[in-house]
Amino acid sequence: MGCILPKRQKHLGLEGDIKISELDARIDPQPTTLIENSPTVLKYQTPHFRAATKIRFPPISGSDVWQIGWVQGCSNMDFNITYGGLGV
Repeated sequence: MGCILPKRQKHLGLEGDIKISELDARIDPQPTTLIENSPTVLKYQTPHFRAATKIRFPPISGSDVWQIGWVQGCSNMDFNITYGGLGV
């Protein structure tokens, strides 16, 4: 991963690369729980996704302020639906 600033803004206090030195991502081991069930609504809670990382920045100007956050995305979901003893 290189500099995240556009080329025209590279002079704004960040020279060098941002590096991810450690990354841990996991899903809590508890099963999905049913919260509400009615003829029109099915509401459930899935296990939490947890992530942590250590990021190394190059020297930053004293006047710069940086805020780092996470964006979670999903590209695929698989649903296994069972209807009593009728199978999947």
